Amino acid sequence: ERIDKRLQEDSYAQVEIEDAFLQKEFDLVNKEQFEKLKAKDIEACFDDYDKASAIAKREGAQVLIVGKGSANFAEKSNVYEMPFIFYNANMQVKVIEAQTAKLIASKSEKGKWGSENKEDAGISAFQKAGKKLAPELIDRIIDAWQKDVYESAPYELMITNINSEQLRNLQVM
Repeated sequence: ERIDKRLQEDSYAQVEIEDAFLQKEFDLVNKEQFEKLKAKDIEACFDDYDKASAIAKREGAQVLIVGKGSANFAEKSNVYEMPFIFYNANMQVKVIEAQTAKLIASKSEKGKWGSENKEDAGISAFQKAGKKLAPELIDRIIDAWQKDVYESAPYELMITNINSEQLRNLQVM
């Protein structure tokens, strides 16, 4: 996330998205594991789904959520006779399935917020965008998982030329 083109140390939309996933009882991979990755590798995942898949598998994740965003000055106006600075945040987020490198979701969201200072306005705009994105991402992931379950095909296995001892051993498995 960038505010006025400055890369932020923390990801405010990410915190909102993680919180929503935790409230729905998703298991999240330890954040420290991903912090060890190089920034360029993470940025490459946004457009390189194979790379995203490889990283997700290596870290033990079923899906990888990657995003980028920027917040910029929108306007300055008085609210109840107090000067307020408003910022617009634009977020883009993609969800990539680890096993198939398939894109499950691609969403964009905007957030606008005002505060007495620039940094707080930018942070709050990101938080607002993250809160809007999270439920949509959760729904898309659950839909994809349900589709995988419902579209799985049953298989019938025909075994011939087997004696009773082999049959017992097969049943034990």
